[in-house]
Amino acid sequence: ERTGRHAGISMFSGNSVRSVGICLCVALSVVLVLGDTSQEEADREAIRVFTQWIDEANLPLNKMEVAVIPGMRMGTIATTNLKEGQRYIAVPSKLFIGPETAGKDTPLGKELVKLARNFGPDPMHNTVFFVMQERFNPNSFWRPWFGVIPETFSTPFYFSEDELKELQGSTLVQETIEDKKRLKDKWETLDKKVFSRNRKVFPKDAFSFESYAWATALYNSRVIQLDMGPKGRVPTFIPHTDMVNSIESHDTTFIKYNARTDTADMFADRDVKMGEQIFESYGNKSQSEYLRFNGFVMENNPNDCVRITLPPPSDPSRMRKMQESQMPRLPWTVCCKSDPNPAVVRYFMVMGKKFTMDF
Repeated sequence: ERTGRHAGISMFSGNSVRSVGICLCVALSVVLVLGDTSQEEADREAIRVFTQWIDEANLPLNKMEVAVIPGMRMGTIATTNLKEGQRYIAVPSKLFIGPETAGKDTPLGKELVKLARNFGPDPMHNTVFFVMQERFNPNSFWRPWFGVIPETFSTPFYFSEDELKELQGSTLVQETIEDKKRLKDKWETLDKKVFSRNRKVFPKDAFSFESYAWATALYNSRVIQLDMGPKGRVPTFIPHTDMVNSIESHDTTFIKYNARTDTADMFADRDVKMGEQIFESYGNKSQSEYLRFNGFVMENNPNDCVRITLPPPSDPSRMRKMQESQMPRLPWTVCCKSDPNPAVVRYFMVMGKKFTMDF
């Protein structure tokens, strides 16, 4: 075997080796291009199906469309000129996915009612469980939406050990380790106490750890805490609006619930010309928050900062005295920018010393 490999190498002259190298590079380039083309074609087909679904939903207002965006996979394009502050889309609640979407009379809905009765309301998991179920439902009403949302995520949760080492020096490393442990522990508890007890409602493929991690990542990156008046803030997936890519902005509205029309409405935070990509703020987060929950970072992010957290006292007696005091409880975190307010930093240090030493 070893002789055969050496014999193979010795067959080529220097020119032949260069020729073979060039051929291999060309072949690899062709494979990569074909792969990109194939993915783009699949995305365009998914967008076509999704757009047809949106059209059939008869949105009261829709001045944007989903499109393939180089470097971003997908995004949204204005179908007409938009002015800052202009309402440009209204998504009816029939497209929403939230804590009550499963209903009370469906098999999953009945299980969620039992869980709420035994463990208390859990809007987040009600929403996540429904998404896990529908993702594996070939006849789901939301099937076209599942075709355009990501199958994989680039958040640190999915980083390899070597990739995670690149984040050394940031709080993200420890946060990611804790996120992984917390999610695994939670799933194991759910699998033991909920999923395994009713496999007709919670089949193994749909409610595996991989599926739970995916749905949780989707929730963290796409759910809107929609202010629905008397109902309060409701965690809600809003198809179509969730295809808008992010940009830093002075705008703080993003999406508003319109009780009169029972729709989620969006307003342009800047002028946009027809054919241009529409952007909205995801909440003006730090780079750490963007990467942890959305899987990307912004260029020249004015909201970037470093979080500093004071741990609680290790001495139980100090901890008890602190809890009995009128002071805020730890852990207490402040996010320091590159040019932090000196007064804030001094206050943080003084209070930290008082919390951890004065008791």
